[in-house]
Amino acid sequence: MHIFRHQARRRRSRIALFASAFVALSLVVPATAGAADSAGVPHDCVNHNNLSELIVEKYPIFPDPSNPPVGSRLQVGHQVYFKAELRDPAGNWVATSKGYSYVPYRDDKDDVILQYAQETITLADGVIRTSGVYSVTPNNYHEWNYISAEGVSGRYAGMIGARTFQITQLGLSLNAGLYLCGGLEENWDWNPKQPKTGETLAEKQSNALAALEAAEPPKDPADSPVPPNDCAVHVGLREELTEEYGPAPGDGGEWPPGAGSSMHYKSEFRKDGRLVAISKGYSYTPFKDPANDIGLKFVQQTITFRDGTIRTSGVYNLTLSNVYEWHAMWADGVSGRYAGMIGSRRFKVTGQSDLDGQVFLCDGLVEHWEWDPPTT
Repeated sequence: MHIFRHQARRRRSRIALFASAFVALSLVVPATAGAADSAGVPHDCVNHNNLSELIVEKYPIFPDPSNPPVGSRLQVGHQVYFKAELRDPAGNWVATSKGYSYVPYRDDKDDVILQYAQETITLADGVIRTSGVYSVTPNNYHEWNYISAEGVSGRYAGMIGARTFQITQLGLSLNAGLYLCGGLEENWDWNPKQPKTGETLAEKQSNALAALEAAEPPKDPADSPVPPNDCAVHVGLREELTEEYGPAPGDGGEWPPGAGSSMHYKSEFRKDGRLVAISKGYSYTPFKDPANDIGLKFVQQTITFRDGTIRTSGVYNLTLSNVYEWHAMWADGVSGRYAGMIGSRRFKVTGQSDLDGQVFLCDGLVEHWEWDPPTT
């Protein structure tokens, strides 16, 4: 997919990783400071939290009409045009979404059915576009998913962020949220201000990666009348924070950190105890409002596997009430096996310095912003 221009993809929302680094600061310390109380100056952000979403129109296109899907066990090639209304907790209209989704890949062995969606969401004060890749199976469709969002007009012009959703009744209703901020800047240079001396981690990681086993062969895709896209799927990952510099001003007990807090970090990814990737990242807190259960994080991360490198980035809402839920961020393949691919990187905090993780990337995904459902 080339959802926006390549440069725009780099700048737009991509969901932030290191919750775990901040969990280490203290999950037991309550977050008491609001956005105005933080030592940092909060960015211009728009937050539509705790929304309900109802699908009011739906036009599915089955790849094999004689064999329709069972539950959410969709086949490769399955398409859906949809229209939905988003409302606040009082039932007031907030937005209308028109979107299109496509299934590029399915692997029942790993319980993965990838879906690629694009939406145009119209609010009273402007329009945003959202896009992303996520997995929808009977075992995970009720989990929270995050896809990237970019403001294209009105109040939201130039903003980046995330669109969240949790399916409550498949094909009918969801919980949802919209989070966008202005003025967020890239920071791909891993340049902590106080690096440790005598560092040997980089050498250790380099040697370990050089000794990795060959990549596992791809699994057979599930039966489908449509050939699957070329996709790379990493599931069952365990990510461990190995170094961190920061954060500030939240350092010293406030968790999640206050607006203006930032951190550089390193991490390692393992599967079944075997090192499979290393990572360097940067996170920043543009906005915090504990009264409304909002603590936005913006992260950029470079992850190097044995067979190539990806970049991930995004905005997500990290609070004491959702820290152990799944979050996600946009992903771009930049070299090796992943060059040109797009997708997502999912993560869930499991301890003070570790996370569960998944990476989904596909090649050949195509934009489809036209809302032109079949008429018959």
